[in-house]
Amino acid sequence: MERGKSVSFSDPYIKSSIGALVNKQAIPPEPEGQIVENNPYTNLFDLKYVPRMSFAVKANTSNYQFLKETFNNNLIKTYLSDQRTLDALLNNEVNCFVSDNLYIEGLLQKDPALKASYKPLLNTVVEKQLSFATRKYDLIMLNDLNFFVREIIRTGEIDRLKKKYFNSNAWVKEQNK
Repeated sequence: MERGKSVSFSDPYIKSSIGALVNKQAIPPEPEGQIVENNPYTNLFDLKYVPRMSFAVKANTSNYQFLKETFNNNLIKTYLSDQRTLDALLNNEVNCFVSDNLYIEGLLQKDPALKASYKPLLNTVVEKQLSFATRKYDLIMLNDLNFFVREIIRTGEIDRLKKKYFNSNAWVKEQNK
């Protein structure tokens, strides 16, 4: 709301939500001997009643605010960078890393081995709409940006980019060339 006083925003071009990577050992196991057809852990809300959850989240973000309001009785540690926040999970300082689901999907593409020890919780909790910011009252620029956003959605370009960077890891190999 504060940023809206000084900039204008385009139509949203992609939607995101809060996601998590949780240590599989911190989640109660499935009942033995039963065929389980549903996955009880798909989003951050599913951890609400799991005992002794500890969270790592980047400081001063909407994700931190959400954790404070939703998981106020749990340990929440804040860090200044995404990498330090992820390192807290990898070093067993916490058992849950919280970030945007798109960021987590990108991490899993870069390092698929994370899935061996950590369960991604990527289903929507709170929808976040990503858009471009422009100078306040620059209506020509805003109109042009909105046209651009509509076109990349209409032509499927935004879906192609999302598929390339979040649903495949071909870009990781390209990056290393």
